[in-house]
Amino acid sequence: MKFVINDESFDASPFAWPEGSTFRLMYEGDRNSDEYRLTSPVLNGDSIKLIIDVVTRNVEREMLRLDEIDFEELKVMVDYLGIGLSTDYIYPLFLTINDRKDRYFYEDDVSYDTAINGDNIFEDLVRVEENDIFEEVGENDIFEGLVRVEESDMKMRKPDYDIIGKGAFKSNKFLQHTNYNRCDEVLKKLSIIPNLFVAGDYALARFSKFTIPWLNIDIFAYGDDSLDHIKTATRICLAFGDWENNHTKCRYDPMPIRYENIISVPVFLEDNKWINFRFILCYFHSPLYVLNTLYVESERVGFDIVDPDTYYCDIRFIRAYETKSNTVDPNDLITWYDLSMSGGYIESLMIASNRGFDIACPGFDGDNIVIPSNILKKIMDMKRNCYDDLTGIQILIVSALSNRRVNTHYFDIYYVSSENKISHFIPLDVMNEGQRIFAFENDKGNIVTYIPMFPHIELTNIDEADVELYQRGTTFY
Repeated sequence: MKFVINDESFDASPFAWPEGSTFRLMYEGDRNSDEYRLTSPVLNGDSIKLIIDVVTRNVEREMLRLDEIDFEELKVMVDYLGIGLSTDYIYPLFLTINDRKDRYFYEDDVSYDTAINGDNIFEDLVRVEENDIFEEVGENDIFEGLVRVEESDMKMRKPDYDIIGKGAFKSNKFLQHTNYNRCDEVLKKLSIIPNLFVAGDYALARFSKFTIPWLNIDIFAYGDDSLDHIKTATRICLAFGDWENNHTKCRYDPMPIRYENIISVPVFLEDNKWINFRFILCYFHSPLYVLNTLYVESERVGFDIVDPDTYYCDIRFIRAYETKSNTVDPNDLITWYDLSMSGGYIESLMIASNRGFDIACPGFDGDNIVIPSNILKKIMDMKRNCYDDLTGIQILIVSALSNRRVNTHYFDIYYVSSENKISHFIPLDVMNEGQRIFAFENDKGNIVTYIPMFPHIELTNIDEADVELYQRGTTFY
């Protein structure tokens, strides 16, 4: 379909324009037109070409540099066209040509619709191009379309973008490099349950032969009967932790706890430590859908629980692992669910940096960074609520310079008290759906009853969940 901006004519799909944008509204108002035209003296030719390159998915243009952009003219352009955030909108042009190709392939062929409706539950999880290192699964295999990845086949290389380096943020002291026999014992017991997929930080650590630290074991059920499989797996972990007969007595040590979207069960280890086995209460059609919900690229790897030595990954994991960096994507600032309970995308990037992954920022020029006085003031201000108006890149810079993680999203957890009987979580008695009174024994030996916000164990359909903007600012750049 033909579009014209001043004297620049180009062909594009009407659906390449965001909903509510000027051209999209023109199309919705007259779908039979042969041409849609906008003319205005305020629109600059260079900015017009930037927008055209985004809409037409130009994969021949070299990576855009910041000094090539007139930001004032670009803002006028995107405001006139109604296409949203100016610098974030042209983000694909900050990518290398190869990364741009991968991004467009990912958007077209590895979509959430494919994950939900595809006949093959592992179809198209990873594309490999001009690379015979990774073994592609054969036809008629349950894993058809996947590529098996092995750590020994990874080739280390430098990031393509400027980075905010690992170690720039305050480290999590609970991260560890050790694998425990007890973990293997629990996973082997859980392997009798079909369609369980382990992904996230433990899968990444195991893939790296535990050279990368980890914290929790996150387990996702997929396909039919997922809820029953999660309940069965939870009961097994409760038995390992000797929790099944302890329904009420709270302790200062970790204990099982159930939120709306996660059941967490601590299993004690051979050295008096514990590991949280976390079961995600969301419906997933396939492992592809599982990996698409994880915030950062470096954690988009996993294994089916029946075969913990065979790993599968998402399209961007290979780049992340080989460059030891997570590449920022403004689209990930908007998510439908926070599965990790880490607080959001920016926090997840910073947590990943503690595991050894730099934060690669397309369009970021660390050699020519200018810090405004208002940002410097925020660095000196220790009050956490003074960061609400920062953009994503500013939050990362402030956190790096102050060597601490600046939060952008906080969970409202209401503890049960004599004044407040409503609880956002269920301690200890995580399998209780109303069969017993919701109660626990506090540290004074008193029984406290409460009303849970989410009394039933249910799977959230991510497609139907409300979209939340966890980033406090309105833009990353």
